[in-house]
Amino acid sequence: MKFFEKLLFPNLDWIQLEISGLCNASCFYCPHTVYRKKWIGKNFSLKDFYNIVPYLKKVKLLYLQGWGEPFLNPHFFDFVEIAKNEGCIVGTTTNGMLIGDKEIDKIIDSGLDIIAFSLTGIKKNDLLREGTKIEKILTIINTLHKKRINKGLLTPKIHIAYLLLSSNFDEIEDIP
Repeated sequence: MKFFEKLLFPNLDWIQLEISGLCNASCFYCPHTVYRKKWIGKNFSLKDFYNIVPYLKKVKLLYLQGWGEPFLNPHFFDFVEIAKNEGCIVGTTTNGMLIGDKEIDKIIDSGLDIIAFSLTGIKKNDLLREGTKIEKILTIINTLHKKRINKGLLTPKIHIAYLLLSSNFDEIEDIP
């Protein structure tokens, strides 16, 4: 039985699940923006998520990210809680625009392991990623970091998902 179980349901290092095909930004390079007129975006339902729960015991990292903004899904924190209860490391990538102080506290309290903030430039970010504000993102990162440290936590780990384009290569030294 163990042989067939391993064959049919292998252990996976990680899977990525798009929990939202909706977005509040318009990044010029994103298929969500490029194909706006044809894009059919929707949120992953809690019911559908429960269908994958039996498989989560075989997944080390569940990454909640796709072409949409994860925090537009009203079940985001439910997904985190369920996956954590199944033993998964859980991460996400966000544009950060829907995160305020209340959400920062929920992020920390949820046990989310990794949160990446998507940037495309420092000086040019707001132009390249319409609907985002670099100053707000940097403030959120700083606040999240301070609150997590004040609670004596190392998580969520904060990552920067930085798209370095040839048009903003001159900003490379500004990244740190």
